[in-house]
Amino acid sequence: MGRQTRAGFCTLRSADRCRNNWVHLSLPTLYFAYRSRGFRKFLAGAFFVSAGIQFYLYLANVSVPLLGTSLVFTPEISGLRSIPHFVFFLLCFYFGFIKTSQLR
Repeated sequence: MGRQTRAGFCTLRSADRCRNNWVHLSLPTLYFAYRSRGFRKFLAGAFFVSAGIQFYLYLANVSVPLLGTSLVFTPEISGLRSIPHFVFFLLCFYFGFIKTSQLR
C-alpha cells in the first residue's frame, strides 16, 4: 500500500485513498456554501481575486514555481485556471449578492 508524503501529496499507489480524502474534505465546504449566503459572498471575493491574479500572470507572461516541488505553472496554465475561477466568481456573486434566499 502506498504512503502519503509529509506534505500530504498523493503517491500513485494511494490515489484512491487520497481521492476519497479530498471528497470528504470538500463536503463541508459545499454544505456551508449551500447554506450560508455570507460564505458565498466570501467565496465570490476570493474567486474574483484569484481569477484576476491568474489572468494577470497570463498577460505578464510570468511562470510561477510551486513551492517545495519542481513543478512550474506556465502562463498558459495560469490563463486556463483563470477561466473556471471567473465562472465560480460569477456563480458565487449571483447566489451570494443578487438572488434572494428562499429559506426562511
